[in-house]
Amino acid sequence: DRWLVDKAADFILDLTGAGFTANSEVRWSDSTRPTTFVSSNRLQAKIYAADVSSIRNIPVTVYEPSASPSVSAPLTFRVVRYLYSIYLPAVVK
Repeated sequence: DRWLVDKAADFILDLTGAGFTANSEVRWSDSTRPTTFVSSNRLQAKIYAADVSSIRNIPVTVYEPSASPSVSAPLTFRVVRYLYSIYLPAVVK
């Protein structure tokens, strides 16, 4: 996902996956964020304005502190200066 650096504000990040538990923790660049367990395939994490106040790529993972702890593969959240839209011409035959 992406966020505009000049729109820095607290927000809730929704994560969709599988195998989440009430103990799952969302990690934002290796730092745990307040996490709400919604279901086994959905988590929510509070992300702070300071987390998105500079242009960068942030790895987001889910840590599962079970008997055999695990960390998901990272997904990248991008904080950018501009969002670009590309409009392609419609071709009608």
